[in-house]
Amino acid sequence: MNYKLVEKIKEVFSEEELLLLKKNGEQQPQITAPPKSLYESIITEKQENMKNTNYTVYKGHLCYKKAAYDEVQYIPLSNFIPYITKETIEDDGVDHKMLYHVCGIMIQQETIFPEIYIPAENFFSLNWIQTSWGIRANIEPGSSIKDRVRHAAQLISLNCDRDYIYTHLGWRKIYGEWVYVHAGGAIGKENVSVRLESNQLEKYYLPLDEQIDVAIAAQDSLELLKTADLEVTLPLLAMVGLAPLCEPLKAAGIEPAFVLWLSGPSGSRKSSLAACFQSHFGNFNSGKDLPASFRDTMNALEKKAFLTKDSLLVIDDYHPTYSSQESKRMEQTAQQILRGYGDRVGRSRMKADTTLHKSYPPRGVCIITGEDTPKAGISTTARLLEIEIKTNSINLEKLRTSQENIKSYSYAFKGYLEWLLPQMDTLPVMLKRTFNKNMNRILINNTHGRVTESISWLLVGLEMLLSFYEHSLAINNEQKEKIMANAMEKLNSLGKKHALNVNSNDPVMLFADGLRDLIDSKSVSIIDINEDPYSDDKHFIGWQDNGFYYLKLGNVMREINQYFQGQGLRFPITKHMLSKMLAERQLIEVEQYENELRNTVRVNVGRSRIQTRVMKLKKSSLL
Repeated sequence: MNYKLVEKIKEVFSEEELLLLKKNGEQQPQITAPPKSLYESIITEKQENMKNTNYTVYKGHLCYKKAAYDEVQYIPLSNFIPYITKETIEDDGVDHKMLYHVCGIMIQQETIFPEIYIPAENFFSLNWIQTSWGIRANIEPGSSIKDRVRHAAQLISLNCDRDYIYTHLGWRKIYGEWVYVHAGGAIGKENVSVRLESNQLEKYYLPLDEQIDVAIAAQDSLELLKTADLEVTLPLLAMVGLAPLCEPLKAAGIEPAFVLWLSGPSGSRKSSLAACFQSHFGNFNSGKDLPASFRDTMNALEKKAFLTKDSLLVIDDYHPTYSSQESKRMEQTAQQILRGYGDRVGRSRMKADTTLHKSYPPRGVCIITGEDTPKAGISTTARLLEIEIKTNSINLEKLRTSQENIKSYSYAFKGYLEWLLPQMDTLPVMLKRTFNKNMNRILINNTHGRVTESISWLLVGLEMLLSFYEHSLAINNEQKEKIMANAMEKLNSLGKKHALNVNSNDPVMLFADGLRDLIDSKSVSIIDINEDPYSDDKHFIGWQDNGFYYLKLGNVMREINQYFQGQGLRFPITKHMLSKMLAERQLIEVEQYENELRNTVRVNVGRSRIQTRVMKLKKSSLL
């Protein structure tokens, strides 16, 4: 549509009416009896566009001109003219979705139908006309009439505008140049259109002006380190630095794969603290403004994790609840979030035709706030790194000061992005070297490898952010090195503490603790290897001598499962996997059988020395 016509429309309709017209996918109220000048302008323009085509307006209808011998027949198609005002391509980094912005004008009644958005694949059927514009938009009967109307609409709209709209955050290459997309446009390029799906994501809006000096903003950002213990604030600031490094780290083959879990009792101000760090990415003014929470559905959280590419997503308020159903839903959601970020995969879903929908893997970094952590196995627990906040561990005066300076943080982050921009193509090699250096320096022994990796990623993010703050003259090199030395110490301590949590979820340790409790409480019966069990002993699990327990594997697993179920938990592995893990750690004796090792052995038990197969567990394994 030409620009003069756009200006005329703006003069005729109020801002409220125009906003109504822009709502995507909703049926809009019809606007009738527009000023005659506007109506005539549109009709005249569309008739002008029909010149040199087989279409025209004749006797109140859009008609198809059909040559018949020496005369032209006018075949009525519809009592209105549909036309496309704009094509929009929406790009989320995986899918490209084409939308048509379609208007319509009645030929005799001087009525303009409001603009609607139609997915390109739905346009050709024209089935949307009645649901959007009602019964007054009437198409003549006939097998090919709809296709003629569609053809006419396209022919008279060849000069419509085209918009390319990004529907995600983070780094993209546009015509070979890197830009960082945010809700207000892009860092590195002007006139980039962005549309995000929800009001919460629209808050990822970075400043377009230079109102606050970058050095001052960076100093305000560093003051956040004083709002709580450094063991809390250093990893939070590191996540800010790490988020925009996801793209180059992915290119280097070491994309961050963990969640930072900020736990603390209700009222400890953990959400308010998290909001300060989230505010580096946009307009998040308080703990009530966070972009996601456990009130969201899993589908919504999955989509937000996908769209917040190279950004920080704080998911707020994992909390205990008296409702068993709600508690189960929340725990399942937490498990899926941890698996998603920990494995960088989205959930696969099947369509009705058995083909797969495209999945939406997380593409940024995530902080979860909660009063507790989910009940999880060793692999899931290793996918999170827990930071504990006690009731009085946050300095409330410093927190209030930081909240007053909350506007500064997005200016600091904008400067960080502008500093990273010219380095994007060289960052993968440099970041991989730094990551590997950190892995070699971290002193966490006998723990899951994911814990060490998580600490290494945090150190990479913090070092890059501090390098920018040094570049912006907010700190000098000596101050930077001091902060990094503190970070190495605090994060090592944090990693060791979390390693204990990870190991406490080790199935072998869970089994040993559970079996020890059952034996000590006499909840199970284990008899001398030379005795026979009572026939009605429901809790019999095996025999013993001075050095070993000879356990009936099925019996002991039944008791172990009941023991954990009584605590609202589930033992995480099967009896076959348990015996395999016990054998690998040399806690049970194994038996050679032909060309394989068996994790159960044959022993003679009872008074009659009957041979039976048992799991021969060393008593020392329970000490």
